[in-house]
Amino acid sequence: MNIFSNVLPIIGISPRNPYYGKQENIRFALSEVLGEYGRAYVMVPDIPDINNYLAYGYEEQEARKEAHDGGEKLKKCVREICAREGWSRDDACKSSAQVRIIHWAEEIEENSSYQKKRIEMKVLYEMDACFREAVRSATAATIEKRIKRSAGAKKHDTKKYIEDIGMDRAVDQAHNYLLAEMAFLEVAPEIFDGERTEYIYHREFGVYENYINGRYSKRPANLSLRILNREQSVPVCVERRDMKDGWVPQQHNVISLKL
Repeated sequence: MNIFSNVLPIIGISPRNPYYGKQENIRFALSEVLGEYGRAYVMVPDIPDINNYLAYGYEEQEARKEAHDGGEKLKKCVREICAREGWSRDDACKSSAQVRIIHWAEEIEENSSYQKKRIEMKVLYEMDACFREAVRSATAATIEKRIKRSAGAKKHDTKKYIEDIGMDRAVDQAHNYLLAEMAFLEVAPEIFDGERTEYIYHREFGVYENYINGRYSKRPANLSLRILNREQSVPVCVERRDMKDGWVPQQHNVISLKL
């Protein structure tokens, strides 16, 4: 019996994340997850990413195009890796496929469970000052990274745009990306017929870790986090396993050689 049969291992691949700009890092995550669970779900949050481009100064139509194109590029990369490795992929919703690429526009954005959770997440953001500050801080840090990469750009100089409007206004728009992502992860088991989500990411994710461990005014019962990073010789794995007395946080090292 596979003890992970009802777990949804979801690999989050962000369109603008330099780590996932390297195909080998995506292949590594897929290989590790398939080796343990036998299947992998790939989440490319292209629709939520529109919020980031709007915050960077793009007009709405252009923001939608940039987010869409970035998402499609990553999905194509996943398909190419699956073809090379001989892994079956699931663009046609075949339950037997090893790699399931989630299409946000078609499967998530209009889903009633997601929409309800998205509202709940927004209420938490508005009512819980600690959660709100954590979300805004994480969002501002992402914007700062974007500023460094785009300084002096002729078409879209994010640094100049943020200087003009102020960081607070940029965060007011961009924080919706993180809320959307967290809302989806919590309702994913309902959408894809599982019991809990194990989110696979390449680094620590402070606001998410604090959320699943009950640091804010709500504690979800169906989330966990696993960190896999090919660029570390011994990736750190942070998980919450199903224990007799409920969900408890654990932290340990997972031996995995750098490829």
